[in-house]
Amino acid sequence: MISGGSPISVVPKPVSAGRAIHYRCPACERPIPWSASVLPDAWRLGGTLPSGEQEGLFGCPGCHAVYSLLHGLPCLMVDGDLRDAEPFLHHYEAVRDGEGMGLPLETVRWLPELPPHTYPRHLAALWRRRRQAYARLLGVVRQHGPDEDAGLNIVELGAGTGWLSWRLHNLGHQVVATDICPSPRHGLGMALRLPMTPPSGREQPRFICVQASMDRLPFPDQQFDIAVAAASLHYARSVTRAVREAARVLAPGGLLVLIDTPLYETADGGESVVARRLVEQRERFGSDGAGTIGPCFLVRADLRRTFTLAGLRYQEIAVHGALRATTGGFRRRARRALHRPDLAIMPLVVGEKEGVSC
Repeated sequence: MISGGSPISVVPKPVSAGRAIHYRCPACERPIPWSASVLPDAWRLGGTLPSGEQEGLFGCPGCHAVYSLLHGLPCLMVDGDLRDAEPFLHHYEAVRDGEGMGLPLETVRWLPELPPHTYPRHLAALWRRRRQAYARLLGVVRQHGPDEDAGLNIVELGAGTGWLSWRLHNLGHQVVATDICPSPRHGLGMALRLPMTPPSGREQPRFICVQASMDRLPFPDQQFDIAVAAASLHYARSVTRAVREAARVLAPGGLLVLIDTPLYETADGGESVVARRLVEQRERFGSDGAGTIGPCFLVRADLRRTFTLAGLRYQEIAVHGALRATTGGFRRRARRALHRPDLAIMPLVVGEKEGVSC
C-alpha cells in the first residue's frame, strides 16, 4: 500500500476473449510466426544486442530478418530504427532522471488514482492533469464498446512505463503496450513488472509488451479497436507516418485517441518552447538534445489535416473546462509583446476511422 493515502481500489476484470493478436515483420511487412527458437547463423540479426544477452530469437520466413527476445520483451524493430533510437533514448532517460520523473513500481501500479499529496511536489500538477485526461479517455472507451462488459483490442503507442495499458488491461480489455524504450525505470522494462506482485499478492494475467516504433507498427491491418497515444505522438520521428500506421491497424470504426499531448496554433509557438527546453536540459543535465528524433510538439491545423488524410474523422474534447481557441485575442497579442511563447492546449483528440465495424 502506498503511504500517505489510500488509492482508489481497482478490482481487475477477466480479460474478454478478443481477436487473436498477430504480428507482421516491420522490415518486409509479411506475417511472422511467434516462436523463440535460435535460427541458423546465416540469417542476419535484427537488432544490436550481443548474442550473450539474447534469451531467444524469432524470425521472418519471408525476408530472413531475425528479432531478439530479451528479459521477456520482444524487439520488433528494424536495424535502422534501433540505431536511430539510441541517441534519443540516452537523451530521454538522462532528462527524466534529472527531472526526477521516475516513480517506483508500487506507485506506477496505482497511477493515476493516487491522492495529489502522494506525488513528489514537482509532479503533482502533471498527474492531476493526467488523471483528468484518463477519466475522459475512459468515457470514450466505454461509449465505443458494444456493452460495458465487452473487452476491446487496444494498442498503446509510446506506452512508457505501461501505467495506462495496465489500467485498461485491468478493466478487461486485451491490451498491447508498444514503445521504443526498454528501460526498467522509464519504459517497457517497468511495464513487464506491473503484473508480477500486485497488491493482492497473486500474479495476474499479463498484458502484451512489444518494443516497436509507432511509425512502423509490427501488426497486420485492422487488428485493434482503439489505439491510444498518451503524451507520446509528438515524439514520433514522423507524425504523419505514425498516424497512418495507427489508422492502418484500426478496424473500421476504430478510434485513435490522443491524451496529454500539446497542440500549438503555429509552429513558431512550439519551436520556441522546444528550443528553450533544450537549452535548459543542456545546462542542467548535459544533454544537448541531439537525440530528439521528433518535433516534440504538434500544430493543431497540421494534426487535423494528417488525421483527415489518414481516413480519420477529427474531434477535440475538452479535458477540463471549455476548449479555448489559441488564435487571435488579447492574451495572445500580449504574450507576443512580452516575447513569451504561445500557450499549448491539451484536449483529448479522437480520430474515428472511416467505415463500419463488423
